[in-house]
Formats: sequence, structure tokens, C-alpha cells
Amino acid sequence: MNDILADMLRLLPYMAVIYAGVYVMFRIGKKQCSISHIVLSMLFTLGVAGIFAITGVTPMSGFHAEVRIEEVNIIPFYGIVDMLGSAIEDGHFEYAAINIIGNMILFMPFGFGLPLLWKEFYSLKRTVFAGFLVSLLIECSQFLLSRGTDVDDLLLNTLGTVFGYVLFVKLYAILPKLSRVSKERRTFPFEATATILLAYVSYFLLGLYHYKKFFA
Repeated sequence: MNDILADMLRLLPYMAVIYAGVYVMFRIGKKQCSISHIVLSMLFTLGVAGIFAITGVTPMSGFHAEVRIEEVNIIPFYGIVDMLGSAIEDGHFEYAAINIIGNMILFMPFGFGLPLLWKEFYSLKRTVFAGFLVSLLIECSQFLLSRGTDVDDLLLNTLGTVFGYVLFVKLYAILPKLSRVSKERRTFPFEATATILLAYVSYFLLGLYHYKKFFA
């Protein structure tokens, strides 16, 4: 976890420069854009990069070209049932709880941040679909890296996105400041998509740098 936090700090200056450029572009185009939106978007990008870091979407995980069927689960709930069965048999629920609950908690900020920052994600369907696609990107990346690919992770991440969206809706209704931040949004087309891709590419390149440095 300390390594992940250190990586986020390494990315912070580059993100600050990129988002300063975005703000200048808004100003040149004579479009209104609040500083709060720029800052929150940058933090959201770092948060998504953190998701990629935790899930091992980095060359530091190692590569493999061959298909490893034993590392792939395409049967829904198979892994969850297996973990719970082992937990009941052994009497230790920590591993199962960390995997099941952790996979949901991991994507709650994603489901919360999207509708907060971008008006097109006021829709539950769009937010959940975005969470599904990001989780699918992670699982597909793990297929080529030395990590397991599990459809249960996809389901749990998507469910976590739903919980994050519900939390946003509830807080939006009772917190005036949150409502004001949300209404101040001024964005350009595909900004959310660009933000997610920026987080993915940034952390992957950072991992590639570590990979080359480690094996140099």
C-alpha cells in the first residue's frame, strides 16, 4: 500500500500540469470552468489510477503470452461460493471478506465521482455501464499480465459502482455544498472517458518505468 501511495505522489505533479493545461484551454475558449471542478477531476484521475494500481494493472505484475485457463473464471459466482465454502470450512472469513467486500468498496468512489463531476452520468445506467467497462478493462489487462481473470470481480466491481451512485444520490439530496459543486460542472465532450484513459495510461507507463528499472 505504501508503494501505491508513493506512485500516486509521483503522478501528482504530472496530473497538476495536465489539468492546469485543461483549465487554460477552457479560459482560451471563453468557457466557464470552476477551479473546484479541475481539482476534483485531478483527484478523481488519481483515484482511478489507484484502482488500477491495487488491481495490478502494471507491467510489474509480469507478462505471459500463453493462455492460462486455470487462472480464468468465467462462471458467475463460482469464485464467491468457493471462497465462502472454504471460509465456513476453515472458520476464517477474513480472506473472503476482503475479496468480496473489498471489490465492491474499491469501485464505490468511481460510482460516486462520475455523477458528481459529469452531468451525463446523472443516469444510473450510464454510471453502472462505465463501471462495468472499467472493470472489464482491468480483467482483460490481467489476462495478459500475471494475474487471475475472474468474472466475479467484474460483478462485484459493478455492484460497488451501484452503491457509490446511490451514496451520491442520497448525499446530493441533503448536502447543499455537494449540490453546488455538482451544478458548477463545465466539461468538454468525452472528458470523463479521457480522464479514465489518462489514469490507465499514466499508471501503466509508470509501471513500465519501474519494470525496466527493476530488470535493468
